[in-house]
Amino acid sequence: MGTSGNRKGYKIFSISTTIRNPIRNTEFLKVFKKYDNCILTSELKDEIYTELVKQGIYQLTNVSNEIKNKYENGEDLTEDEIKKAIIDNPQKTRNAGRLMTQIRAIKDVGFLTLTGSEKKPLMNITPLGNKIIEGYSSEDIYTKAMIGLHANNPQRVAIYNKSRPFLNTLFVIEELNKYYNNNKGIMWHEFATFVLSMKDCNYKDIANKIIEYRKENQNKINRVFIENYLYNDLKLVKIDFKKSLLKDYPDDVYRKFAMTGLIDRCGFGKNLYIRFNEFNIEKVKSIIKKYEGYSFQSFLSTEDYVKYLENIVLPWEKSDVIKEEIIKNKEDKLGIKLDDNLSLDNKIEKLDEINNKQIFDMTVNRMDLNSIIAELVNLSRSKKSSLDTIPPSIRLEWLVSLLMAKMYGSKYVKPNLHLDNNGFPRSCASGGKADIEFVTEKYYFLLEVTMIRDYKQQLNSETTSISDHLNHLSTDLKKASILIAPYIHKRVVSFFEFIISTDNANILATTIERYLDITTKNPNIESYYEQVLKEIEYMYSNDAENYCDKINGFKLY
Repeated sequence: MGTSGNRKGYKIFSISTTIRNPIRNTEFLKVFKKYDNCILTSELKDEIYTELVKQGIYQLTNVSNEIKNKYENGEDLTEDEIKKAIIDNPQKTRNAGRLMTQIRAIKDVGFLTLTGSEKKPLMNITPLGNKIIEGYSSEDIYTKAMIGLHANNPQRVAIYNKSRPFLNTLFVIEELNKYYNNNKGIMWHEFATFVLSMKDCNYKDIANKIIEYRKENQNKINRVFIENYLYNDLKLVKIDFKKSLLKDYPDDVYRKFAMTGLIDRCGFGKNLYIRFNEFNIEKVKSIIKKYEGYSFQSFLSTEDYVKYLENIVLPWEKSDVIKEEIIKNKEDKLGIKLDDNLSLDNKIEKLDEINNKQIFDMTVNRMDLNSIIAELVNLSRSKKSSLDTIPPSIRLEWLVSLLMAKMYGSKYVKPNLHLDNNGFPRSCASGGKADIEFVTEKYYFLLEVTMIRDYKQQLNSETTSISDHLNHLSTDLKKASILIAPYIHKRVVSFFEFIISTDNANILATTIERYLDITTKNPNIESYYEQVLKEIEYMYSNDAENYCDKINGFKLY
C-alpha cells in the first residue's frame, strides 16, 4: 500500500506497487491458482516463492554465470541451484514476506482474498480473478473491479477513507469537463492531491476545490498549498512528496484504472492530464448515469465484499440501447458504418479491433526497425531494456507484430493484443485467439510467441495451441504456423515433426534470433514464405537434438 504501509489512519489512496504493471497480475494468478483455497503456511509460502523463481515470473539478479547460462538456454535449475539462488538473493522481509507483498498487490484489486489468521491466512482466487486467468475481456473485468473498489473494505482495514477512488475519479473529471466545456480532465498532481486523498464520495466538493486551486496556480504544482491541505486540513498520514505523492501513488493507481479502457492520459511533464478515453466515452457516460448518487458501502465480511464485486453488472451488458449508443460513437470516431446484419456484441468487438489496428498502424509508423530488432535481441538474451516495464511475454508479442509490419507492411498484420492510446500493450488477446495473424493476398501465417523456457510448460502450453489454431483455420490461402521463443526444446521439435508427418502441416519452431535472421534477410513476402518452408524442411529432415543445437546456438550478431 505504498510508503504509508500498514499504519492506520486517513491516507492518500494507493495500491501496492509490488506488481507495478497490472498485465503481470495474470502471470502471478496462474501460479497462485495451483494453491487456491490453501492455508499459506510458512512452508507453502516458500514453495510458492520457489515456483515463481523457477518459472522466472519473479527474477533474481544475483546469480552465478552457470545459472545465468541455464536461464539463457532454458534449462531447468536443479533444486540445489534454486536454493542457492534464493539464498544469494535475501529479501528484507524474507521470502515469505516478499511473496505476501506480491499476493497483497493482487488482493488490493479484488482478484484474490486472504482470510483467517494473519500468520496462516487462507488464500482464495475470487470469481473476477478466475475470469482474468481464463482469458475473459480484461477491460470489463477491471471495470467491475475498479467500480467496486472501496478504499476501506474488509481486506484493507488500515485505511479509514470512506471513498470509492475509481468512481470519484470519473465523477470529478466529469464535473471539471462540464465546467471547462472540454475533455481535458484532471492534471496528474491534482489527481494525487485532491482525488486520491478523498475521505468520502463528495466529488462535487473536490471538483470545486480543484477549480479554485487552478484560479490561483494555473497548472503549477504548489507544494506549500498541497502539503498544508493534505496534512493540516485533512490530517492524512504523511508520505514523501516527490517520490510517493507525485510519482509512485498516482502512477500505480492510474495503471490499474487505465486497464478499464475508460481513461487515458495526454500531455507530458507538468502538463500531464488524465482524461476520458473518447473512443469509449459512451461507456463512461453509462457508468456515470448508473452510479449517479453513489455512496460508500460497508461490508460485514470479505465474502460479502467479493460477492458485491462479482455481481456488478456493467450498463452495456444488459442494455441493447446502451450498446447501440456505444456502437454509434465508435463508428463516428472511426468514420465507418458496419453491416447491420452483425449482432451488437459482434459490432462492438469489430469496432474495437479496427480502433486497435489504427493505433497499431500509427505505432508502426513512429517506430524504428533497428530499434525493434535490438529490443528483440535484448529479450532473447535477457538483457536490460527501457521497455522492461512491459512484461517479457507481452513485449515479445508486441515487438514481433511491429517487426512483421515494418518488414512487410502494416496492412498484413493483425495483432490480437490490446493497445493503449499511446500504442503500448495494455493486455494480451482474449482467450482462444492466436497471438499474431499475418495475412497477405496469398499467404496466412499464424505466429505464436512465448518466453517460456521450461520444456514441460513449453511443450504443454504452446505446442497444442499452435497446432489447434492451424488445424481449425479455414482458408484457401497457403498457410503456416510458427512458434517463436528464446529457446526451443527438442521435445517440442519432435512433436512438431509428428504433426508434420500426420497432418502434412507447415509448422515451425524457431528462436527469436533465428526468426530475426529469416525476416531481415527476406524483405520480400514471397522469399519470406519460401524461407519458412526451407526452415520447416530442415527441421523435419534433421534429428531434433541437432536442429535445436543449431538454432539455439544461433546469434544474429
